[in-house]
Amino acid sequence: TTIIGALNLSGKTSSGTSFGIINAVTDEEFALVERTSTDPDTGVESTERFRHKLEPVTNWLVGRIKQDVLENSHVGAFGSTVNGSGFDPAYVGSVDGELNLRKNTIRIFSRITGSRTFDNDGLEQKGHEAALLLKKNGGLVGGEVYVDTRSRDFDTNDLGFMERNDRIQLGAWTWMRIRNPSKLTRRSDFNLNIWRHWNQDKLKIHEGINFNNWHTFHNYMNAGFGLHRVNEVYNDLLTRGGPPVLRPPLWDLFINFGTDDRKTVELDLFPSFSWSDNGASSSQHYGGRIRY
Repeated sequence: TTIIGALNLSGKTSSGTSFGIINAVTDEEFALVERTSTDPDTGVESTERFRHKLEPVTNWLVGRIKQDVLENSHVGAFGSTVNGSGFDPAYVGSVDGELNLRKNTIRIFSRITGSRTFDNDGLEQKGHEAALLLKKNGGLVGGEVYVDTRSRDFDTNDLGFMERNDRIQLGAWTWMRIRNPSKLTRRSDFNLNIWRHWNQDKLKIHEGINFNNWHTFHNYMNAGFGLHRVNEVYNDLLTRGGPPVLRPPLWDLFINFGTDDRKTVELDLFPSFSWSDNGASSSQHYGGRIRY
């Protein structure tokens, strides 16, 4: 669409208030349509050409405000609207806050969002989303725990991107970072992830666990591997409104090996393998890279 005009205003006050507003107005857009029909009695063809409106005049607005509090922490709010001639408007608004403690090694983040849209029949749909994240950085061991929920009518796609709504997700990630050289390595990283997702009907749609580790040896070569387990779940979107489809459990294994990246030529190899518990499917992938 053609932008008729736009405004971008942003800044930060001396009291630590950041703000940003973007507003744009887009013009009508038309397509030239050619339709050919045949008279059933005479067999004569006739062609009709007409302009079909693809997009009306539309106003798009995004706004964000954030206030610094304490040390490296903030509270904020966000809003967006889409308004145009001939269609119902869409609104999204949220408030959020982030608290950082112990020199940013502890992070607590939370957000609550609401949306108001209309379906194809003009019926109002109101949805909500809420998220909470607790994270520890630095030191030998760290990680995070998170929970997020989205209602079935939550929708941000008029002015944004959302993979899906109708979801509750819970997960955790923990890591160990060894930076002091040992007998075998200069540094090592270990990661463990677990997660589980449901829809609002409490149907399990995603569940798994992943372990991976990475090592840099004394000669600066590196290697690692990861094992990924996905449990039996259901895909509730595949049939586009029909019954959910059972997805059997499966395993994924990947391996990585690399030479010293300080050298003129560097070589990386990364094969991976996947197989389902019922033996119905399996795959192998072999990849590599040479960098000069």
